[in-house]
Amino acid sequence: MDKMTSISEMQKFRFGCKVYCSDGEEGVLSHVCFAASTRCLSHVGVRVGLFFSKTVYLPFAAVVSASGEGITLKISRAELSSASQQAPSEALLNSKSVIRNTITGAKGLLELVAVQPESGELAYLVAHNLRSGQDTLLRQEVLAKLETGLITIAISEAQLQAFPPYRSDQELLHDVEKILFDLAPLHVRFSWYECTRG
Repeated sequence: MDKMTSISEMQKFRFGCKVYCSDGEEGVLSHVCFAASTRCLSHVGVRVGLFFSKTVYLPFAAVVSASGEGITLKISRAELSSASQQAPSEALLNSKSVIRNTITGAKGLLELVAVQPESGELAYLVAHNLRSGQDTLLRQEVLAKLETGLITIAISEAQLQAFPPYRSDQELLHDVEKILFDLAPLHVRFSWYECTRG
């Protein structure tokens, strides 16, 4: 992971999050596609439409910003709707993609990927239920192989348990706000209320 780029600055792609075009909301993130050799994000898949939905694929260059809450594109809704439905031939991943630990046999599901903002190089991913009931942050260095529908890691149980549980930006912000609220004494002025009753 680039030490000059903090985790908060990474582009985060969470499956199912809303996608916003230059002229409004349109669709949800359904897929990400990586070049397996470089581990760089090449395309994103967006599911558009309600009753007769389809998945279209856009190059990473079309992304303006991405967080766990939503993705902003530099194209219009009409341009998104008319984008190619041809899935790229590289490593295609979605929320059903399996993360398998070849040493322990444990399996989890892919929940989120984060990439470097300029290059699209994979920085980390979040595995759901690789540790029972938890979301685990895995840095790209621990990944052994990346292929369509499957991410392979090879780490011991002790190493896995040492990895931090993942917490979303919203959860962290909530904790910070709670701490600040607890630190600041609550001052209530009753003088105005008492005067109006008088």
